[in-house]
Amino acid sequence: MKYSIPIKRKLKNEEYKLLEYLFKKEKKDFLDILPEIVVIGRCGCGKCPTIQFGLNYESDLIHGKNIIDYYGLSKNGNLIGVSILGNEYQPSELEFWSIDGVEEITEIPDITTLKPMDN
Repeated sequence: MKYSIPIKRKLKNEEYKLLEYLFKKEKKDFLDILPEIVVIGRCGCGKCPTIQFGLNYESDLIHGKNIIDYYGLSKNGNLIGVSILGNEYQPSELEFWSIDGVEEITEIPDITTLKPMDN
């Protein structure tokens, strides 16, 4: 499986709101560049909602480190991990995965269910 499938699109409304929520909680300096962020790739599985982004469509994919780690609930009540990867200057990826391995992740968890991983 490829790590990433190249695509070029704007952030979907739910992706934007999720990033905005997490940046307000954990990385306020990223709020300034949020309006510039565009999607330049998606997970190589082609099924999950994991996306990679840059500040324009010509940005190179940055393989960053975990900056923000949260978890939320799927509509079925299963745990979904939510991570933002990047560097000190910009985020590069919004990643989702099944924490309990019960279901294939195909949706973004509701913001109201999000909690920091360290709790």
